[in-house]
Amino acid sequence: MKKNFVLVCFSLLMAANCFAQYRPLADLHVDGRHLKDDKGHIVVLHGVMDTPSQYFNNRRWTSYWAPYDDNIVEPCLNYFNKIYSAITDNKQGAYCDVFRLHLDPCWTNTPGAHVNGEADISGFSEERFLHFLDKLYVPLIKSGNEHGLYVVVRPPGVCPQNIQIDGEYQKYLLNVWDKFTKNEYVLANSGKVGIELANEPVSIVDKDGLQSGKNLHDFFQPIVDKIRENGFKGIIWVPGTGWQANYEGYAVHPITDKLKNIGYAVHDYVGWYGSDEKNPNPEGVIKQFKKQVPIVETNPIMITEVDWSPQVSNFDENDPSTYHVNEHNEKVPNNLGTWATGTTSKWGNAYKELIDHYGNISMTLSGSGCYFDIDKYLQDGTVEPAFSHVAGGNEACGVTCMKWYKEYAEDNLKRQNDTNTNADDRIMTAVKADVNNCDLIRSNCRRVYITATSKSGKQIDITNECEISSSNPNIIDYNGYGLLALYDGECNVTYKYTDASNKEFKVDIPCSVTTFPLKNGMLDPSIFGNGSFNESTGELITAQYGLGGWKYTTGLDISDYNYLTVELKEPNNSWGFSFHLFDSDNCWAPSYTQEFNGATSIKIDLHKMYTTQKVNQDGKEIEKTIKINPANIGIAAFWTVGNSPVYIQGVYLSKDGTTAIAKLDDKGIHEIANIKYYSLDGKLIDANYQGIKIKRITYKDGKTESYKCR
Repeated sequence: MKKNFVLVCFSLLMAANCFAQYRPLADLHVDGRHLKDDKGHIVVLHGVMDTPSQYFNNRRWTSYWAPYDDNIVEPCLNYFNKIYSAITDNKQGAYCDVFRLHLDPCWTNTPGAHVNGEADISGFSEERFLHFLDKLYVPLIKSGNEHGLYVVVRPPGVCPQNIQIDGEYQKYLLNVWDKFTKNEYVLANSGKVGIELANEPVSIVDKDGLQSGKNLHDFFQPIVDKIRENGFKGIIWVPGTGWQANYEGYAVHPITDKLKNIGYAVHDYVGWYGSDEKNPNPEGVIKQFKKQVPIVETNPIMITEVDWSPQVSNFDENDPSTYHVNEHNEKVPNNLGTWATGTTSKWGNAYKELIDHYGNISMTLSGSGCYFDIDKYLQDGTVEPAFSHVAGGNEACGVTCMKWYKEYAEDNLKRQNDTNTNADDRIMTAVKADVNNCDLIRSNCRRVYITATSKSGKQIDITNECEISSSNPNIIDYNGYGLLALYDGECNVTYKYTDASNKEFKVDIPCSVTTFPLKNGMLDPSIFGNGSFNESTGELITAQYGLGGWKYTTGLDISDYNYLTVELKEPNNSWGFSFHLFDSDNCWAPSYTQEFNGATSIKIDLHKMYTTQKVNQDGKEIEKTIKINPANIGIAAFWTVGNSPVYIQGVYLSKDGTTAIAKLDDKGIHEIANIKYYSLDGKLIDANYQGIKIKRITYKDGKTESYKCR
């Protein structure tokens, strides 16, 4: 044991002193939620991004504005060789091991093409792309690899504000990555070269221009398929929407890959995920990050853009010299030279707690100049942290990441040299789930966590190592992230785990799915404002002018039905009392609205849901008719003025407006045989009877359901 300890210490000492600039890279792959090398060691990467552009490189490799042709390829390559040497110079404290390379469109656009910014692909030349792929881009990748850097490549330019499935930008990305992944060096070194499919998608619509929870998947899946078809086996880093901050759609519709070599590329700046300088709350940001990026629990994450430095001037929103405007059209106080304004001691430390909490989040700063002082290095070969000689520089990302990256490099090395594994850690004595049963809202997805107790006493999350099966995949199916609710009904889900001694453990979880459940924790009384709900009585009280009901995070598709019926136990005569259907998860968006007007039930025709919205057109405000899409319902909710209890009997979908959708269980569909109404003394009455009555549903298998209604 002591001998092993001495060997490990010696290895670490040698590595710390001789962590060579030019060192061979092991191929990386995805294993569950982690990156691993070819020996199975967990790896977390840390580095920078940059772009070969005279403008963004401050003309450091050209003394004048030169045309982007073969004449300036060599000075560009020489410049980036120096950047690579600086960020991997361990002797001077630099410990980058990944580089995000932008295939800048300044090389791929036709000279003289009039383009409107980097999102405009009208000037793209396939011929120039192929030429500079060979002359510049691949040599940049190869040089990065030779300097000990994994290289993650992003396509030329940025995403337009709105991109569309089957649209021009999707075709553009398909073309770029098709050509890229046919390159000989890229294919031969795919374990060292990653692909980030796009930069900062904002909004994705389907081919009809509609929002849907499937749009993220349906836009990027064909591109992943094309890349694999070409034989590229490396890691594909998939972006989300909202400038790479929204990944909820992937929890329900994850990207599939036969090689299971998928990671997700995320961005993070001060103010994102609920954390900023005023409220740098580590617990809050961890919770919010998990909500917006749920696949952090199933796949590796790389934050491919992040930076920060402290404010340097008195912010005045009326003085443009004191701020810049970010991607959200927000005014950000000026700082030392980064995109985001913040400090390590506040926002930065909360950010570090986030990435350390999950342990599978790699990162690249948003520029080489955010990590080290480029001009100082070009002058005398000295590697110094960015902003280190400026007042407040110790609070910026340069000084901070010089320290962090060295610590992370040592952590990676310790994992590679760790020979003291405890065999009892992989032999289990008990396995349990975090729930005894699981109730889900239809179309939503829930991750159940399975924890094992090892022989050595450790509690280990083994969820990703379980074999998961459903007794009825038509009701609930496992989609790679969690349990996906597909249809109303009941079934069992089994988690099976086999430990290192081949001992098998099973956990069976009874599950149910309901589209409009009347249960605490499932009906949300506070979609807008703070409301309350009583499961036993069906009483909903919303906030003043509030909304209470159900949210469907990636869109509920009810387009196969004709009607939605809402039934109350008693009338509510308050002003404006109504039911709303939104085809987004934003309660400020347009919605279809139907008032009750004193009735105890309403029937909504799902294919005739229209509303109006005021829009600005040619400088004039006009009222536009909008159709609410039943294939992408994000919110279904009651609206009241508040302090006016609503007693909900039920909400159901139907083809005819009367017969509720059938339920499923392990034996199949519970088809409805008939529906009858009875008076309170048990006499059969007409369905149109206006008083309190008993509604009895009889299914063909003999099961019945009865409840009071009007």
